Amino acid sequence: MCLEYNVELTETLADHLCSGDTDSQLLTQLAAVAQRQGHYQLAAKKFTQAGNKVQAMKALLKSGDTERITFFANVSRQADIFILAANYLQALDWRSNPEYVKQIVTFYTKAKAPELLRGFYDACAQAEIDEYQNYESALNALKEAQKIQSSNSSSTIEAKKAFLEKFLETKESADLNPLEGIVKLEALLKAPDLQLGILRAGNIYSSIFNVQLQHHFNEEALQTLKSMSSSIPNFMQYLDRESVTSLCHTRGLSPNSFLTQSTENNDENE
Repeated sequence: MCLEYNVELTETLADHLCSGDTDSQLLTQLAAVAQRQGHYQLAAKKFTQAGNKVQAMKALLKSGDTERITFFANVSRQADIFILAANYLQALDWRSNPEYVKQIVTFYTKAKAPELLRGFYDACAQAEIDEYQNYESALNALKEAQKIQSSNSSSTIEAKKAFLEKFLETKESADLNPLEGIVKLEALLKAPDLQLGILRAGNIYSSIFNVQLQHHFNEEALQTLKSMSSSIPNFMQYLDRESVTSLCHTRGLSPNSFLTQSTENNDENE
């Protein structure tokens, strides 16, 4: 009748309808009605009373109430529910919320889901590079992933870690010997391991560009900038705008051609 006549199933009404009754079928029906009406917390309560905690969690996930979702996962202590909660948190802005990161790691660990945990650490490493160009933090994340015993993706993680370590060593050597370091960085642009995806050509180009600027190789830096602008969409995401502007002014050029081109490339990709 609630469905046929669109009667709102409140918590009070639901409790009256099943007062003293522990029939799981009735509780499940009430939960389904509550869920269809958008009362997800009530649906979760009835699914739980019916003994179906997984469906209860799925109802809570629809509510978007992160606090209740994490609380329910912690009190339920079931592997599949831990995984559902961790997957949900991964869909949020965990990159800027250390508490979410901690909870995701905890849930995958409690669920004994090594592949999922490795995958999360891998995603952390990629985010550190793509969003912040924080290569050291990315390397730490890959090291955490490598600690987890799992056969399926161990070789890929190891290859990513090795390539990132080589990149960092090359960057460090470029500070001491810029000419030799630039040659080695340029060689990385042709390395097969670039296909692993942990580093992009823009990351390597930007390192070359920064070394050239630091050592006043302005003409070479301009050529690197031109190479980036012609081969990398939205290349300015890898560069400091002030550095590009300063270089262009030094060479008597307008920086707008590069800045505008980057914006246009980004618009085309979107």
